[in-house]
Amino acid sequence: MNKVLVLFLLSFIVCSINSNAQSNGFRYSREISPARTSWNRLTLPNDIYGKIASDFSDLRIYKLEENGDST
Repeated sequence: MNKVLVLFLLSFIVCSINSNAQSNGFRYSREISPARTSWNRLTLPNDIYGKIASDFSDLRIYKLEENGDST
C-alpha cells in the first residue's frame, strides 16, 4: 500500500508541475499573423527583435482557440 501511495503522490506532483509550465509566465506577448505569400512563413514585427534573444531561443509561438485551448 505504501508503494502505491508514494507512486500516486509522485505522479500527482509531476502532473501539477507540468500543468503550471504552460504559457502563463511570459514577460512579453503579442499577436503575429501568417505571411500572405506562403503557408509556412510568419512575419515577425520589427519591435519584437529587441525583446527576444538573438538566437531566438526564447521565442514561443502558439495558437489560442476560441474555447481557450492552445496549440
